[in-house]
Amino acid sequence: MTTAGIPSISPPASPGASKSGFVRQLDEAFARATGATREVSLTLQLAGRSVRIVCAGDALVPFVRGALTPRLSANGEGTRELTLKIWDARTTGVVAPLPPGPPSTFGLRGEVLGYSAEPVFAACSHASGALSVLDTESATGYFWVRDARDIPMHELGAPLLPLFGWFFRARGTQLVHAAAVGCGGQAVLLAGPGGSGKSTTALACLAAGLDHVADDYALVTGVSSPVVHALYATAKLNADSLARLPRFAGAVLNPERDPEEKALLGLGPAAGIRQAENAALRAIVVPRVRPGAPALTPILAGEVLRALAPSSIFQMASAGAPTFASLGALVKAVP
Repeated sequence: MTTAGIPSISPPASPGASKSGFVRQLDEAFARATGATREVSLTLQLAGRSVRIVCAGDALVPFVRGALTPRLSANGEGTRELTLKIWDARTTGVVAPLPPGPPSTFGLRGEVLGYSAEPVFAACSHASGALSVLDTESATGYFWVRDARDIPMHELGAPLLPLFGWFFRARGTQLVHAAAVGCGGQAVLLAGPGGSGKSTTALACLAAGLDHVADDYALVTGVSSPVVHALYATAKLNADSLARLPRFAGAVLNPERDPEEKALLGLGPAAGIRQAENAALRAIVVPRVRPGAPALTPILAGEVLRALAPSSIFQMASAGAPTFASLGALVKAVP
């Protein structure tokens, strides 16, 4: 499945029965994939919840490990709150089924129409053609891609993003498009659209001795006393920002990138980066690049929401009014 070849899909005539049947087909396809190769199981701890990822073969193991290595848990026992089953067609020979229904269209963020609400969410990546599906009733997710080598760098930096977003949102934890830094168990969220200076600010803070919690995506739990949690151990910088922060040149994962492409940095233990797992959220900061000395200026909650909500909603398949309401509550909870 490639960007140009992603088929168009519309809601099935009988949503309930068709969706449960689709999930069964996915499970059967994954079983065939593991039968053709082997199972590789990884356990993550994310925002206080345990996630088991089962890979059919080795092709997608680097995809998971690359950005999620600090979240890996050595404890493979106990209850799993979310199970993700992932495979590729190139090494297993197994193609994922598509949601039933006659051809129609995808949403702007890759949502499969008719699969943008519980109990089953589904989306296709416009960049890689990868299919992501979450069955909320069984807390089981599926990820399939035709060829792991087709996954672009920005998806390598944020693997399984739709699945995490859907799962955590249903449990009162909000995925936000923001960076987070702090010290002493307290943190600020850095909000704004791409190019606003979030990553540059976060990594400059890290270089100055603060703890790095997140870049680009973070998980926030609670409303009255919110806590921000680390998700991926990656960051992205443009060429100008990387030149200003030469300390991180050795952490670049895509040294042969195109000139206009951002550098993807690996911020895991191998890079010697100190990343906090979580911290109490004390404030939201909206960075702006301006001449002169740095300064902090209070701004209205509505301005903060405009900086945080659009990019968080646009980058998350099937996000909408509930996500906006959750972000609105967050903005009211902290200065």
